[in-house]
Amino acid sequence: MLPLSERSTIRPSCKVSFNVCIDCGVVFTTKCKTKKRCVVCNDPATKNRKLNGLVGLKRKCMNPSCGKEFVTYDKNQFACSTKCSNIVSNLRRKYDLKLRRFLSICLYCGRDAFECSLCDRCQERATGRNKIKRKKWKESNLCRECGKNEVNAGGYRCDDCLKLMQLRRKKCKCHTEGCYNDVVYHKHYCQDCLDKNEAEKQSCKVHFIRCKNCNGLFTSRRNGKPYCSDTCYRDYYLRAPIKRICVVCGKEYDFILDGGFNVVCSEECQKESKREGMRNAKHKRRLRKNAAFVEKVNRIKLFKRDKGRCQLCGRKLNLKRQVPHPFAVTVDHIIPISKGGEHSYRNTQLACFKCNSLKGNRKVAGGEQLRLFG
Repeated sequence: MLPLSERSTIRPSCKVSFNVCIDCGVVFTTKCKTKKRCVVCNDPATKNRKLNGLVGLKRKCMNPSCGKEFVTYDKNQFACSTKCSNIVSNLRRKYDLKLRRFLSICLYCGRDAFECSLCDRCQERATGRNKIKRKKWKESNLCRECGKNEVNAGGYRCDDCLKLMQLRRKKCKCHTEGCYNDVVYHKHYCQDCLDKNEAEKQSCKVHFIRCKNCNGLFTSRRNGKPYCSDTCYRDYYLRAPIKRICVVCGKEYDFILDGGFNVVCSEECQKESKREGMRNAKHKRRLRKNAAFVEKVNRIKLFKRDKGRCQLCGRKLNLKRQVPHPFAVTVDHIIPISKGGEHSYRNTQLACFKCNSLKGNRKVAGGEQLRLFG
């Protein structure tokens, strides 16, 4: 027997040649130069199909970066090679995940998951797994990035990895006016400004404030204190409530000066009024170019006017559903804003999110624009 050093010199080098298949025309690698068919065409199952008179299907590869034409005898094959089939399967998986998030379905089990990508059961399991992982990392006391050095005190990374992170981060200037020093890592101010702020906090200051109830001057260390004593606070808040009508839902509610909401009856109505304001502001910005008529459109009033039904498909809608849901309540413009339509009750109608997104800025057959004259 020869030793290993001599064997490596005598052994011939392994060469690979690129051949083109006669049947399907795919380029394949082989050690033998005389080989004329690829692995798929050389398979006995494909040979039997050819002998039985089955014609191969000409298809285009589903991989967007490839797009080559190939011949196959399998109905379920949509890619020219294993590499392309892996890419296509990944793209399909991503599309399925996006569709599940859009329809508010759990990514793991397929149950209903409102305003979340996972249902309650799968969320609990995922948090449990993450807790176990964090516990293992803490017990091991090793850096999460390199996995070699010991972690910094109370952190998950070592000192070397923290320095690399600081170097990777863009250098920013201090946010105080007139100061151009570099900021401290993970903060908006430099070290000098931070020391100044801490010194100002520690120094004892006294503020002179006027009481809201009795209109008398009093001293306090806290600048935002509105009342001089508890009696003034009680007198101010226990006044007779004023009856008002909520702008959003239209219900009557008891309004106390500076003790409740100004225009709405509850926190839910306040959130809804903020959303309506943001939507109306968006439409105002779009209509400034066309100089069209703008009016505040309330979604709840529109819901009552159209009797809670989508004016495109006729489905009954629910106000509690939010926008990612396909049957959430949205405002549709009969004449689109991009084509010179106005933002008013006359030019708007109720529509579900699915129909509104499918319609876009196109006209729908069925005479929906006749409603403008009604």
